[in-house]
Amino acid sequence: MGDFVTKAEFARMRGVTEAAVSMWIKRGLLVVTDDGLVDVKASEAILDSRAVTAQMFPKDDRAAYLAARTQEAEAKARKAWMEAERMAARLVSREEVEKAAFSAARRAQEILLTVPNRLASILAGESDPAKIHDLLEREMRQVAQELAAVEIPGIEVRAAR
Repeated sequence: MGDFVTKAEFARMRGVTEAAVSMWIKRGLLVVTDDGLVDVKASEAILDSRAVTAQMFPKDDRAAYLAARTQEAEAKARKAWMEAERMAARLVSREEVEKAAFSAARRAQEILLTVPNRLASILAGESDPAKIHDLLEREMRQVAQELAAVEIPGIEVRAAR
């Protein structure tokens, strides 16, 4: 759906009746264009920033009120859980993860690019395929160990419980 929808579409999106949407419009809780379309983002921001109250719903729409209260309680619970996880250092921001991933990828690139310098002269004098294979395998294992030991700034890696 676009940024602007009809009252009926907005009612379906929010799980309420069209009467509730009309009441929200009258109370100034929704942003509506001159041609009667509801600005979804602006209206949801207003509704989400306010506590849902029974007075926002017509008397015959108490089920929608209870559904909205349940949604609000679930959203608050999710937010509280996320905050608790962040405080316990089990949840990190996307920005921190992206920065750490970039740092780890850069370090991996640096380690991998040293392989040709270390092996070129050794492999140039070797003609036995089995020995070449062993040398390459040993080098790749060393690179894998180095990569496993890379510390990522800002991220503490702990063993799974």
